[in-house]
Amino acid sequence: RGVKIAEPLVKYDPVAAEKLLFRQPTKWFVRNVQIAGPLGWWAAGVVQDYLTLSSSSSSSSARRAQQQRERRAVQLRDAISGLGPAIIKAGQALASRPDLLPSEYLDELQKLQDDV
Repeated sequence: RGVKIAEPLVKYDPVAAEKLLFRQPTKWFVRNVQIAGPLGWWAAGVVQDYLTLSSSSSSSSARRAQQQRERRAVQLRDAISGLGPAIIKAGQALASRPDLLPSEYLDELQKLQDDV
């Protein structure tokens, strides 16, 4: 007879999902703003740090840049953790990519796996 495999109650239909999404443009827009707001605020801070800290090359400037990276890493983790499970999952994936992010960010994003 074989093993019975559970079937989903509702089969995923990408066309129906797309139609549902675009019938609710306000929900779609609000969610995009909810995601773009915190991440955009974080990105603007990173750009500001780069512009203000890249002009000098003293050892105190390097220490300050390190502190800013640590602060921005916490800010990114906090932003991601407030955006829901799909975004948290993306943050967890980023935590395993040392080729993409500095170690300060990896340490903070690793906390998403520990805390969630």
